[in-house]
Amino acid sequence: MEDRRTAIAILLIIMTVMMYSEMVLAPTIRPPPPVGAARSASIQGTSPQTGAAQNGAGQYGAGLRSSAAVLPGVGAPAAAEQAPSPAEIRAAPSITVDTPYFIASFTTFGGRLTSFQLKDHRENLQDTRLLDMVSVPENAPLPLGIYSGLRSDLRTTYSIASIEPAGSTHLTSAPIFVAPDQTLAITMRGTLSDGSAITKTFSFQGSSYLFNVAAYLEEPSTDGTSLWLEWTRFLPESVLHDPIDPWTFTSLSDLSKVQHVQLPSITLDGLSQPMSTQWIGIADKYFTATLLSDQAGFNARYGRVGPLFLHRVAGTPSEGRFSLFAGPKDYRVLQQLGNQLERSIDLGFFSFLAYPLLILIRLFHSIFHNYGLAIVGVTLLIKGLFFPLTKASLKSMKAMQDLQPEMQALRERVKDPTQLNQEMLQLYKRRGVNPMGGCLPILLQIPVFFGLYSALLHSIELRHAAFGLWIHDLSVPERLEFFGINFPIMILIMGVAMFYQQWITPMPTIDPAQRRMMLIMSALFPVSFLIFPFPSGLALYMLTNTSISLVQQAYLRSDTHKSPGRATTLASLGIFVIAFVLTLL
Repeated sequence: MEDRRTAIAILLIIMTVMMYSEMVLAPTIRPPPPVGAARSASIQGTSPQTGAAQNGAGQYGAGLRSSAAVLPGVGAPAAAEQAPSPAEIRAAPSITVDTPYFIASFTTFGGRLTSFQLKDHRENLQDTRLLDMVSVPENAPLPLGIYSGLRSDLRTTYSIASIEPAGSTHLTSAPIFVAPDQTLAITMRGTLSDGSAITKTFSFQGSSYLFNVAAYLEEPSTDGTSLWLEWTRFLPESVLHDPIDPWTFTSLSDLSKVQHVQLPSITLDGLSQPMSTQWIGIADKYFTATLLSDQAGFNARYGRVGPLFLHRVAGTPSEGRFSLFAGPKDYRVLQQLGNQLERSIDLGFFSFLAYPLLILIRLFHSIFHNYGLAIVGVTLLIKGLFFPLTKASLKSMKAMQDLQPEMQALRERVKDPTQLNQEMLQLYKRRGVNPMGGCLPILLQIPVFFGLYSALLHSIELRHAAFGLWIHDLSVPERLEFFGINFPIMILIMGVAMFYQQWITPMPTIDPAQRRMMLIMSALFPVSFLIFPFPSGLALYMLTNTSISLVQQAYLRSDTHKSPGRATTLASLGIFVIAFVLTLL
């Protein structure tokens, strides 16, 4: 393999993987076709509200009332129950739990969540509202509904049986505070439509996003159907098809295999076939609502009804003990909870490198208190560590370039391919040149490149993290507008630098056409950033990487006696100082 072909292949691989990650971002696994699927009408209004609950096994109320959505294995509604109106939900007593991590509000009409706000996260950068994990339209089921055969607690009016350790069953508008070292258990009791009793208990710890949900049926389903707990989520089309922040159903099978199903790929109404799993959640790039059960290898399902996505986990016919994690996909937080929950963060094939690099980024942030500076610092450190490989690669490419006259003479003199290869090998050996010496050092760096790329692309730490100047959120594409036109400054600078870097790169060929192709490809790489906008944190990494690579290459090719290693150190220091100054502006 000649160096020029390897270089082309490497560049193509990098461009393909990065474009694919930006367009797809998660493995697309076609979900199994739903069984018993039924059509449902579209919801007329798409604005989420927190005062509507509806029957997950039957009609979804006014907006979805044109036909009943019969979910497989759960049965049709026992009666055509009217969906609770927002006024009915507001009229029912409610209870609010305030922990250091979230504020959760429950309605006693159905015993379901009306809101779950994360204290450390906002809806968006310009909004002061806390991010709410509950999002459903009017006349649709709220999360944490219980289903058993033909029954559900859709219209069950619960009463508070106990609040421990508070001990009072009298509800007020004031929230119940749970300190980091405290626990709280709220038990509700009610009656299903068939007259059977149901008990529902929510247990909270002040030190975690995770809380427990337990349900007990006095009379299990006669056909032995399991009790199911459901989580629902409404997504408007603009959010569902967002290429920057994709939504997936993510689950961990009994074989410890993670499965990601992109929500846009689910086109039919209904639920999937039951599958044995350890946990299942609905998630975007940064947050997840994941259901677990205390049973090993419990059954789970996922699917959609109209624009509403839902997933369920099963208990026994008479009871179920479940847990819910509703919060950020923070690797440290998820890892501490066990159950391999950290694997819900999809860092790709090179996750074994991405995780340590995430730790390194956090370390730099703890020192400089700016994730932009942390990205610059980690990039410069990696380039410094790989400098010996970069030096060896350029030295080999330069040696191959110097051999071109002799190689061309061999091609003109020897016409037999077998003999030509033998003559070439003898020439390499005689001149002490390794034809693979230019590409092997680059290949060794590619896993680290992809690991850091994945870490930056999926790191929740970058969400709403500012760098400086116009870059106020490293998790979204940079925007600097003049006269209504967006100018991605970092990408434009990076494009110029990459083109110049390729221009001065030693080419082990004298074919002008091949050189032009390499120059064109170096220009297409930053263009891909414009077609498929990358988060500004990635653009900052690429700009830093390109800048220091250009300095290294310039000094390695120069005829001066200046040390390229010293030049790399001084240039790295200069780049970091410039980045630091930008954070002050």
